[in-house]
Amino acid sequence: MLERLLLKGANVNTQNREKETPLHVAVLAQDMECIVRLMNAKNFDPTLANAQGDTAIAVVANQIRSTYENVEKAREIHDRLALYSNVTVRNILKEDVPLTSSLQDLAQMITRQDKKIFFSYCWHREHGTKPMADDFENLLKKLGITNYYRDIREEEGHGMTLGTHIETFMQNARSADAVVIFLNEAYLRSRNCMYEFLQVWDSANRKVSGKTFVVRHPEFNIFSGPTTHTHYTNYWQTVKAKINEDARNIREAAHLEWHAKEARFVDEIMRDMSYMIQHLASYIRADYKSLRSKGFEDILNAYPKSTCEVTGFA
Repeated sequence: MLERLLLKGANVNTQNREKETPLHVAVLAQDMECIVRLMNAKNFDPTLANAQGDTAIAVVANQIRSTYENVEKAREIHDRLALYSNVTVRNILKEDVPLTSSLQDLAQMITRQDKKIFFSYCWHREHGTKPMADDFENLLKKLGITNYYRDIREEEGHGMTLGTHIETFMQNARSADAVVIFLNEAYLRSRNCMYEFLQVWDSANRKVSGKTFVVRHPEFNIFSGPTTHTHYTNYWQTVKAKINEDARNIREAAHLEWHAKEARFVDEIMRDMSYMIQHLASYIRADYKSLRSKGFEDILNAYPKSTCEVTGFA
C-alpha cells in the first residue's frame, strides 16, 4: 500500500491532527520495512515534530527510556533513524560559523585570484554529507566567493544545468584549484564519486593531488587499517563481477564498449584502493566540528596556495 502511494507521489511528510507524520506512525508500530521505505522516499524529512514536540527519533528514545516492552527493536529503529537523521551533523550545524576578519581577508584573496573550488560528495542519506556541503556553500556565499562548482548549482557552467553531461561536469575537478571532498562510506562505494576522485588521483604515482581537502563525516571511521581497504576492495570486486555478467548477455558493440570502459574504471579503483584510503586519511586536516568552529579557515588558508604546490593535474 505504501509503495503504491509513494509511486503516485504521496507526500511522505504529511501530518495528521496530532501532527504525526507517516514516520511517527511507523515508529509507533515498529514497522521497520515501512520506516526504511519512508527514509528512502524523495523529500523525506525526519526532523518534523508531533503535537508534543517530538520527532520520530525522540519518540523511539522515549520508548527506550521508559523500558518499552520491545526495547531491543526500539534500539534497532533508533540506531537506523540516527544514521538517516544525521543527528551528530545536525547538532554541529546548530552552532554559528564565525566570520572572523582573517577569514574575510582570505576570501578577498581567493576572489582576487579567481580561484576555482569543486565540491565532491555523495547524496546517500546514511551518514549523509549533503548538509555539510550545504553548510560550506552557505559560508562561501557569505564570504562573497562565487567561483565554485557544485552539482545542484543553477548558474550556467557551475553546476549540472540542462544539457550538461554528468562526466563533463565532474571533470571540472581536474581543472579546479581546490577540491573539497566530503567523505563518508557511501562516497567510497559510489561510482560517480569515485569518478570525481580519479580526476585528482595520480594513478602513475598512486597519490592524490595536493589541492585536495578531505572533510570527514564525524561518524565515519576510515582509520581501521587493512580491514577498511579489504572492505571496499571486496565491494568493487562485486561490482566488477556484475559488469562482466551483464556483458556476457550483450551483443551490441557500443554497449560492449561501454562495459569494457566501466570494467577498466573499476579495475583502477580495485588496484589502487588501499593507496587511495591511505591518502584520503592523510588529507583529513581536522575533525569536522573543529574545522567548522574556525570557519574552515584551515582549508581556505591553504586554498590560495594550492595551485603552485601541485604539478601534473592541470
